Amino acid sequence: MTAIAAFLRKRAKHRDVLKLVAGTAVAQLILILVAPILTRLYDPDEFGLFALYYALVSYGNSIASLRYEFAIPLPQDDEDGRRLLYLTIVLTGLFSTTLMCLLVLGHDAFVGWLGEPKFIGLLWVVPVGVFFESMRVACRQGAIRFKNYQSLAQNDAGQAMLRAASQIGLGAARLNGGLIFGDILGRIGGASALLLRAVPGFGHTILSTSLADLRRLAARYRRFAILSTPATFLNSATLYLPMVVITRVYGLTAAGFYALTQRLIGIPLLLLGKSILQVYFGRAAELRRTGTRSIERLFLRTFRGTFFVGFVVIAPIGLVGSWATPLVFGEAWTEAGVYLRILLPMYIVRFAANGVGPTLEVLERQDLALGREAFRFGTTLGALGVVIAAGGSSRHAMWSLSVAGTLGYGVYLWTSWRAIRASSSDSRNKVVVGDANVHEDSLKK
Repeated sequence: MTAIAAFLRKRAKHRDVLKLVAGTAVAQLILILVAPILTRLYDPDEFGLFALYYALVSYGNSIASLRYEFAIPLPQDDEDGRRLLYLTIVLTGLFSTTLMCLLVLGHDAFVGWLGEPKFIGLLWVVPVGVFFESMRVACRQGAIRFKNYQSLAQNDAGQAMLRAASQIGLGAARLNGGLIFGDILGRIGGASALLLRAVPGFGHTILSTSLADLRRLAARYRRFAILSTPATFLNSATLYLPMVVITRVYGLTAAGFYALTQRLIGIPLLLLGKSILQVYFGRAAELRRTGTRSIERLFLRTFRGTFFVGFVVIAPIGLVGSWATPLVFGEAWTEAGVYLRILLPMYIVRFAANGVGPTLEVLERQDLALGREAFRFGTTLGALGVVIAAGGSSRHAMWSLSVAGTLGYGVYLWTSWRAIRASSSDSRNKVVVGDANVHEDSLKK
C-alpha cells in the first residue's frame, strides 16, 4: 500500500508540472504564431518602445510588493497565506499610486532620463502595468499554495489569447502604442481572472483581516522586504536595464531587434521556466514546512530536466529560428536573427537556472540572494559598459550580454546548491545533537 501511495503521489506531482507546462506552452505558441503578423503591423521602432515599457514595468514589479508574495506559500496556516496575498495587493496599490503621482510631477525629467521623446505620451501606462502585473504574480503564488495548477494553466493561455488579439486589432487600427495597450489589456484580464478563481476563501479573508494581522505577518517575513526586494530589483535591472541602455546608445531600431529575440525565445523560455519554478517552489516550500526530507534531490532532478530540455530541444530550435528570421518576419528583421544566435547560450543556461530559482527564498537565505544578484548586476552592466566605452557595435554589445549572462547564471546555480548543502548539513547536525541529548538524559535516568 505504501508503494502504491508513493506512486500515486509521484504521478500527481508530474500532473502538476504537465498542467503548468501545457498552459505555458499554449501561451508561448500563441506568442510565436502571432509574431510574424505583428512584425508586419509594427516596425522595429514600435517594438523598441514596447521593450522600453516592458523593462520599466518589470522594474516597478520587482519592488511594488516588497516581495511578500514569495512568502505566501510558506506559513503553516492557510489563512495567513491568504492574508499575505491581501498584504501584497495593498502594498502594490500604494506603490502604483505613488508612482503615478511621481511620473505626473516629474514627467519632463523622467522623459529626459529615458532619452526617448516618443515615449512621452505613454508614461502613464507604466503604473497601470505595474499594478496588474504585481497583482497577477501575487495571485499565482496564492494558487501555488492551494495547488490550483489548473487555474494557472488556463490563465496563461487566456491571457496570451487576449494580449495577442488586442495587439493585432490595435495594430490593424494603426493606434500608436498598440503593442503596449494590448499588453495592458492582457495583464488586466489575467490578474482579474486569477483573483476571482485561484485562491478559495479570499473574499472572507479581506473582511476578517485586521491591521494587526497584516503588521504581524509583515514583521514575521520582513527579510523578504529588507533583503529580497533589493535582490529582486538587481535581478530585474540585470535583465532589463540593458534594454534601456541599448535604446539610449544604439537607438530604438536596435532595441526592437533585441526585443524580437526576447519575444521569440527569451521571454518564452523565461515563462516556461517560471512554470517549472512555480511547481518547484510549491514542493520545496512544502518540504520545508513539513520537514520530511532535504530538497537536494528535488533540486538536482529539476535542474537536470531543465538543462536537458534547454540543451537538447531548445538549442536546435533556436539555431534554426535564427536563420529563418528574415523569411518568417521579413528582411527588415534580419539583424534580429544574428542577435538570437549570439544570445542563445545565455538563454539556455538561464532556463536551467530559473527552474530552481526560488531555492534561497524557500531556505530564507535572502542574504545570499542579494549578494548573488549584486554580482550578476555588476558583471552584466560592467561588460556592456566596456563595449560601449570602446565604441563597439550593437553586435559586440550582444556578445557582452551573452558571456556575462552565462557566467552570472552559472553563479546563480552554484549559490543555490551551496545553500542547500549547508541547510542539509545543519539539519543533520541538529538531528545528531538531539539524539545525543536524548541518550544523555536516558543515562542520567
